[in-house]
Amino acid sequence: MNTFSSPCHVPALSPPQADRRVDPESDIIGVCRTAEDCVVATIRHADGSATPIPHIVRHSPDGFEFGYGGSGPADLALSILTALVGAEMAVCHYQDFKWLFIATKSGNGFTIPVKDIFAWLAAQSDSDPDGDHACEDLKAPAGGIKC
Repeated sequence: MNTFSSPCHVPALSPPQADRRVDPESDIIGVCRTAEDCVVATIRHADGSATPIPHIVRHSPDGFEFGYGGSGPADLALSILTALVGAEMAVCHYQDFKWLFIATKSGNGFTIPVKDIFAWLAAQSDSDPDGDHACEDLKAPAGGIKC
């Protein structure tokens, strides 16, 4: 029985899942639209298990979305990057990530190899070796990002 107020709610990770390491060579991000028309995201592991990616609400209290450049896709991008690399780096890169990896998708779902995300993030760092374009104006909001 679902005790959450929304069928799209993804519960916080339990301690064993939260400690699970991501394998960039074999893990993938899976995003799909459910029968309830909710978008959910998981980290799919090589052993067949999956770790849900909780919704970090920064722009869209209604949940994740994809296929355009709005608030739902922004929260999806922020949540994926936070799950993989932490909030500080995620806040710096999620809008660019959204336009390249999330806004361009269509259909009922998609996957992104984690290694592609890490390669993209490395290229972002390589393009700004001196930190001249640091995320001064994109710092996490006061009190942190709420999950």
